[in-house]
Amino acid sequence: MSERGFTLIEVIIAITVIGLLAAIAVPSVANIVDDAHQANMTAVENTMNSAVIMWASDRYMDDGEVSYPAANQVTIASMTTDGSIDEWTDLGSGVWKYDPTGGTIAYSQTDGGAGYDISVSYSGAGSGGGDDIVRGRDKVGRGGGRGGRVGRH
Repeated sequence: MSERGFTLIEVIIAITVIGLLAAIAVPSVANIVDDAHQANMTAVENTMNSAVIMWASDRYMDDGEVSYPAANQVTIASMTTDGSIDEWTDLGSGVWKYDPTGGTIAYSQTDGGAGYDISVSYSGAGSGGGDDIVRGRDKVGRGGGRGGRVGRH
């Protein structure tokens, strides 16, 4: 009588191959999620930068002077179309925390309103929590940073 089935060696080899594929795939998925969180924070940083530049442009059009908002005048909710800030916690004084990762974005006015700084601190889960990405801007209205200039050219 002939019985059909898999031998023990075939089953062990199949389990080993599946284990190797899983060991390769899981870190890749973790990096994709980490990259998505980082992209979200960068998008918020860029939105905040644009909003601050628009605010300064409006002020310049009104009174002819370059000035930037104080930290308590910049809110993430004011930069969204529906006022929602899902997954963000306002820590006060111009600092917000991105809840899924614990990363932060901080805004501060510098030089008595003549400049500002936006910094992003992000510690990615896929990198073991050790890689911080920190960016900042200062005196964007005077030609520094990515924001360009506000005022007479």
